[in-house]
Amino acid sequence: MTDELSKAVKVSVIIPTYNRANVLQRAVESVLEQSLQDFEVLICDDASTDATVDIANNYQERDARFRVFSLPVNQGPAAARNLGIFEATGEYIAFLDSDDEWLPNKLELQIQRLQQPHSNVKICIAGEYRIINGNIGHPIKRVLPKDHETDSLRKLLTGKIQYSTSSLMIRRDCLLDIGGFNPQMRVHEDQELMVRLFLEYQLGVVPGPLLKTHYLVSNVRKLLNHLEVALPYELKNLPRIDRKLDSWHADFFKANLYSIILYSAIRERKIKKILHYLRLRQYQKLSWQSREIVNVFKSMLVAIFGDQLQKIVTSINNFRRHH
Repeated sequence: MTDELSKAVKVSVIIPTYNRANVLQRAVESVLEQSLQDFEVLICDDASTDATVDIANNYQERDARFRVFSLPVNQGPAAARNLGIFEATGEYIAFLDSDDEWLPNKLELQIQRLQQPHSNVKICIAGEYRIINGNIGHPIKRVLPKDHETDSLRKLLTGKIQYSTSSLMIRRDCLLDIGGFNPQMRVHEDQELMVRLFLEYQLGVVPGPLLKTHYLVSNVRKLLNHLEVALPYELKNLPRIDRKLDSWHADFFKANLYSIILYSAIRERKIKKILHYLRLRQYQKLSWQSREIVNVFKSMLVAIFGDQLQKIVTSINNFRRHH
């Protein structure tokens, strides 16, 4: 390690990536354009098979603040992020998914929030511009209210706090204390981490937007197996939620987890799984909410119409936009 890298930097930027040669440069350039330049960049490759590593190595050769790490086999985003956390030297860690991008003042404004005098804030999230299927001309602006800083765990569990992992900045020692991401989880690993963080630490919010997140909405994503693997790890947090808040919120969180798996089972047309999770969901103490019924209906439409559904939605949106 060079003398320059051996000095502690303020922010370690961790970019997990897998087969993102087409967009990695966009993410990295948004880091280089930050108003706060006291950072290192750790690009953690999850066994890519395209030119992702070549692009990452090119930045490492040109800029001493860059370090590139490669996992020998694909292990998922949690393992890639954990590798970055272990290798980081910064006081703070900021995550950036390799298909997202930051606005130039993102790091500076979040550091200011985390270092405000007489503040116990250890975690910071920010608002975003959400771009769906590359529609950069019509981003969805999401500003986070400052009142998310109070009663944060309750709001997270009930779905009121919506965030992107690419907006997250946190003290590195806090991440180490709770053990980082769960590497066994390939989905919901960020949500499970946030529950553990919110159980221990104070949240800070920069309303934003401070970043652009890019989402590709596919018709049917094969998530059921990954969700079932993740479920036991998420349920482990229920006793602590019960002690921190009450049994109602623990039950709500549990019911929501079962519902998410139910939606996926419907989308993937797994009849036995649908019946299984309907029964589990039926015995929860909480009644179904209208939003939940809508989600089940939408999942059924996807299962019935498949590839045609997105075309129908796009046609409707285009008609509304021009009439």
